[in-house]
Amino acid sequence: MIPFLFRINKPTPALIKRSLCICVCFTLLSPIFSCAQNISVIESSTSGTDSSYYDIIQAGPSEYWVGGKYGILKKITADGRLEVIHYPSLGAHILKMAKLDENTILLCGDKGVIYRYSRLPDKWYVTQLSGYAGQCFYNMVTVNDSTAFICGGKSKISRGERAVPGGFILKTSDKGKTWKEVYKDFTSMIWDMYFDAKEKTLYALSYSPLGTRVLCSVNEGQYWQKLKEHYSVLLHSFNKLSGGYSSGGKNGSLGKYGVIIDASKKILKFRETGMIWDVASNGIHTLASACRGLLLSKSEFSQKWTLLHTPSNVNLYELAFINSTTAYVIGSNKTILRVDFSGEQSNSNNH
Repeated sequence: MIPFLFRINKPTPALIKRSLCICVCFTLLSPIFSCAQNISVIESSTSGTDSSYYDIIQAGPSEYWVGGKYGILKKITADGRLEVIHYPSLGAHILKMAKLDENTILLCGDKGVIYRYSRLPDKWYVTQLSGYAGQCFYNMVTVNDSTAFICGGKSKISRGERAVPGGFILKTSDKGKTWKEVYKDFTSMIWDMYFDAKEKTLYALSYSPLGTRVLCSVNEGQYWQKLKEHYSVLLHSFNKLSGGYSSGGKNGSLGKYGVIIDASKKILKFRETGMIWDVASNGIHTLASACRGLLLSKSEFSQKWTLLHTPSNVNLYELAFINSTTAYVIGSNKTILRVDFSGEQSNSNNH
């Protein structure tokens, strides 16, 4: 998913002083360059126009859905077969998808649009929330088979226009039929959310030109608390399940360095990658998607990050492991890549 970037003015002395007071450990890394993994292109547009894929989820045992710009929606099987999904699209970008249960999938995006698909019966429901036509539903997290949260902010920011961020969090308790606002912050964009099922705690990433703050709620959104954690970088992805990694980049710039925050909260900085959009792990392999067709890879066989060059020189946004050795990567220009780690695992077993 392409992020919404604020136009950041030249920092004031007060802001510089404040930033210097934030103690964050940066580690400058030059990852190993490698093309050892088998990376193949399943789909890539040659039209020169950007119809990006922004999200990928597992919709069934061997079926994945890919959604993106202008409401494009496709299904892809584990063996790489693509098929267009026909649904009552309003043409709004699909930015996030989530499964509530085995029969219900929610999709959200731009212009206040939410789609709900029910397998039983095979039916689509479309909602355009009143008062949110100028808002972008950027991310979503499910808590149980009835409850989900959506976060976001002003759509204007996605077009590079100046706007008050108007960040918010919405909640549904009836499988997406109705939604209510449970948090609002006019000065920040709410980028991402994560639910820790063990702790029964919701977390959210809030970003302003001053940096990224972490919010939490222990009562399903009734009350939100700002944690002491404060990062002077833009964090785009927050996922404790993926080995405790978060990812992002330098404030307000896609082409500068990318960052990954590990489980010890140490910030690893990568100069080559630009913004790091997502990190995913299957317990054996960890993969991170970045700009200019670059990926970062790390496995239990080698704890060093490896920089992978893919055949597509585009922004790579989201990742999904489909088994212990294979992952799908999606990005701009209708790009879908397949990354196969089986050769790496075999080589490790031979040593």
